[in-house]
Amino acid sequence: MYLRLLRASVLLNAWAQFGVFLLFGSIWATNVLGDIAALPPLMLVAILVMVSALAIGLPLFFRENRRLQGELATVSAAYAASGAEGAFAPARVVRSRPAAKVPGFLAGYPTAVEPTARVVVLNALTEAGARRILALAPASWRESLGNRAFAAVRLASADVALIDGRIDAGTLQQIGADSRWNGRMPGEHVGMQLAWMGGAMLLGFAIGFGLTWLLGTVFA
Repeated sequence: MYLRLLRASVLLNAWAQFGVFLLFGSIWATNVLGDIAALPPLMLVAILVMVSALAIGLPLFFRENRRLQGELATVSAAYAASGAEGAFAPARVVRSRPAAKVPGFLAGYPTAVEPTARVVVLNALTEAGARRILALAPASWRESLGNRAFAAVRLASADVALIDGRIDAGTLQQIGADSRWNGRMPGEHVGMQLAWMGGAMLLGFAIGFGLTWLLGTVFA
């Protein structure tokens, strides 16, 4: 789930950057040619690309975000109602953000404990190794689940967990002292993000420069 939303965010940013560098490429070619006749059409196209990123791309991203939150709520609710005790895993918060339209859950409760939640991104030390998971924590837990805070979770599925609030302070200290945190943790897929962003920038610049140069040469 997390990777799917990350890809949607990167695609939206790449879309916008393509338009920006399409404009930069056109301006650069205009400076080289010394002729602005070909610039207005390419400027219009670049502006349309950037506007489309906001008018089309942004709503698509928000729709994917709502879909992800809905899936999180469905999995969390089913786990809570089942009364099952999923596998315990030490976890560490990567970051969190508000999710006002979905409820918050805690392990050990058969229903949601609060009407609003925070989507919490965590690295969890599972039996299969460290992995990135998501949880819908109660909104009131914001201070307890700040960035880099340690937590205990119960795994509801491969990438969804519920925060376990029954864990005492001593256990949390043991989680923080776990030597496995010094090992390799799931990252932010920086390579994938750089590839998309860099590719969009280079492609936008190349097309903007090339088309402006071509139009300027043809109609000179």
